[in-house]
Amino acid sequence: MPPQLGRLGELEQLFLYDNSFTGGIPAEFGDLGSLQILDLGNNTLHGAIPGRLCGCSAMWAFVAGNNNLTGALPDCIGDLSNLKILVIFHNDLDGELPPSFAKLTLMERLELGENQFSGSIGWLANFTNLKILDTPDNRFSGAIPPELGRCKNLTMLNMYSNRFTGAIPSELGELTNLEELRLFDNALSSEIPRSLGRCASLQLLQLSMNQLIGPIPTELGDLRSLRDLRLQINRLTGRVPASLTNLVNLTYLTFSSNSLSGPLPENIG
Repeated sequence: MPPQLGRLGELEQLFLYDNSFTGGIPAEFGDLGSLQILDLGNNTLHGAIPGRLCGCSAMWAFVAGNNNLTGALPDCIGDLSNLKILVIFHNDLDGELPPSFAKLTLMERLELGENQFSGSIGWLANFTNLKILDTPDNRFSGAIPPELGRCKNLTMLNMYSNRFTGAIPSELGELTNLEELRLFDNALSSEIPRSLGRCASLQLLQLSMNQLIGPIPTELGDLRSLRDLRLQINRLTGRVPASLTNLVNLTYLTFSSNSLSGPLPENIG
């Protein structure tokens, strides 16, 4: 990508996605003070995200997913205070997210999946504008912040294949617009919160491959829109609740490799 594009001082939108561009992201793009959208996705770019991009103070969307970018996010990323969309999935980015990341509280769509990010995600506490949070296939650890229950606009919450521990926060039951919740392949060790039965819009609930204990909540039978329920490979006990037979839209149901007992519900057919 020619660095001379950085001289186009009035440029507001730059779309270069879905090509075969190679090399690094030109640091000169950071001189585009009027730039609002920069989309570099689906190329073969490599190298680090230049810290000089933090000078694009008007930018509200940065997309660089499906590349070969490496290194940590710039420490100054919090200077992009207008950022609402950050899509950098499927790269080789690593390290903990810098402290300034917590300042990006206007964020609506955050896609960090398929990288090597690590550390906790406590910074999410004030990201109440989120609609999509997608952080799978990383090395994030620690607890899932209960403050996520304040993100009332969330429709997708994907945090699978990380190293999260502790409880599934009961506050997630406040996410009445949530359609997809994927927390599988972590080390979560609580009971399944009964409050999830209030997530009336939920279509996918995937909690498998954790260390969840206790019974399958009868309240999950209230999720009439549910199409996909995966609870396998946990430590769940007790009977399969008859309320699950209310989920007439299910196309996928699994609770194998647990310690469930007793008969299957008579109405399972």
